[in-house]
Amino acid sequence: VLLNSYLKVENEYVLVTGTTGSTAAGDVIVVTRAQAGTAADTYDNHAAYFQIPRSDANPIGIVNGTSTVVFKQVAHGASTGDRFTFISISSDFTSNGITRANLLSGYATATSIQGFEITRVMSPDFFEFEVPGSTGTNDNTTLASSIGTSDTTITLTSGSSFLAGEVVKIDSEYIELGSKSTHVFSSCKRGQLGSLAAGHASLAPVSQTSFFGTNVYALYDIPAEA
Repeated sequence: VLLNSYLKVENEYVLVTGTTGSTAAGDVIVVTRAQAGTAADTYDNHAAYFQIPRSDANPIGIVNGTSTVVFKQVAHGASTGDRFTFISISSDFTSNGITRANLLSGYATATSIQGFEITRVMSPDFFEFEVPGSTGTNDNTTLASSIGTSDTTITLTSGSSFLAGEVVKIDSEYIELGSKSTHVFSSCKRGQLGSLAAGHASLAPVSQTSFFGTNVYALYDIPAEA
C-alpha cells in the first residue's frame, strides 16, 4: 500500500497517512477516514479494497482558448472513450474559465458516476479530455510562419506573453518553447506530452498550456453502485 494513496473500501475513501508495521494478518496502516465527500462506515475483516495512487505534482494542463485539458497519470492504462473523474485536488486555481471546483463537480460520490470522457490518449502517461464552456482567449497567438516536422525554431506573431520552457499546443502537437528572443524561440522540444511532431501552417493558433494541481487523485471506469 502506497503512502498518500487513497483506498476505496466499498463506498468510502480513506487516505493512507502512515504505516505502523506488519502482523501475521498483513500490513498495519494509518488512514484518515471519510475522504472525497464519503462517510465512514464499518467493514468485515476481509472487506475488499482497491488503491488509487496520487498523481505527480501539477498534472492538469489547461489549454487556453479551447475546451481541452491534458492530464498526466503515469501508466494510466486508459483508452479513448473511457470515463474518469477527479476525486480530490488540494490546490485551488482558475485558468481559461476552469476551476478546481469544475473538475471535481463531475463526480457524484453517492453513485460513483464518472464525469469526463477521455477524448485522446497520447501515451501511457498522458491523455486529453474536454470541459465544455471553457473558451478563454488570454495569452494566445499564432505562428508568424509555417514550421515543418523537424523545425526547432518557432516564430510567433506575438511572443510577449510566452516564456522559455513553457508548453504550448499547436493543432494537435504540444511543444516546449526553447530560448527566447522577442518573438522567436529556438531549440524548442517537439512532440511533448506524448503528442507527435507535425507540420503547422502560418497563422495556426498557438495556445498556452498551464499546469496545476497538488494531491490529485483520479478514478477510472468505476461502475455506478446501487
